[in-house]
Amino acid sequence: MISAKQFNGLPGLPGLSLGLSIGMFAFGTLGAAADVHAKVTAFFSAGATCDGGASANFIAGGPAIKVSLCVTATTEGLCGHTTKLQVGNAGESGRFNVAAVTYPTALADPNGELKFPIAITKPPANADFGATGLQATPLTKAKQLLVTFDIAPQTNATQAIYALSLAPGSSVGVSADSACPLPADIPTTASFKLMKLPEKDAKK
Repeated sequence: MISAKQFNGLPGLPGLSLGLSIGMFAFGTLGAAADVHAKVTAFFSAGATCDGGASANFIAGGPAIKVSLCVTATTEGLCGHTTKLQVGNAGESGRFNVAAVTYPTALADPNGELKFPIAITKPPANADFGATGLQATPLTKAKQLLVTFDIAPQTNATQAIYALSLAPGSSVGVSADSACPLPADIPTTASFKLMKLPEKDAKK
């Protein structure tokens, strides 16, 4: 959950290898020190904001649709997130690709390099769509936007309904104070329905 930029700025921790899994380090060691009791609710929203519905229509082989991931927290600060996507089952793998992602200004430091397009699969692809804040400043806000996906339906997406969800390992980092380099990881779950438009409607 901690970006390399933030980790390098921590006082009194010289010599620690950044080869460690940062997410595990935050959860197992730093998360315990944060001592927060957050109630965090993650949800998908149709469109580029957090005010859309929990489903969207698509056309097989048609244009990409925008789907946003958002969270609502209690009084804790939101420091970053780890986000992995999956489809409902292995047979639905590769029916949708992530063509691009857009991050809000407050959480615009990606956790890693992403090479698009990235197929949405089950088991999930080894791609973390998460990000952290560029500065160690907590963000407390209802309906906080984390990331917006451009999801491209492929020509083989012929089922009537698909389920997109957060894969295991997805989480948000929260802090009870301004110590965002020391967040506690809270696991997140959320799902979203992708519904194929009937042929007669798709041609309009």
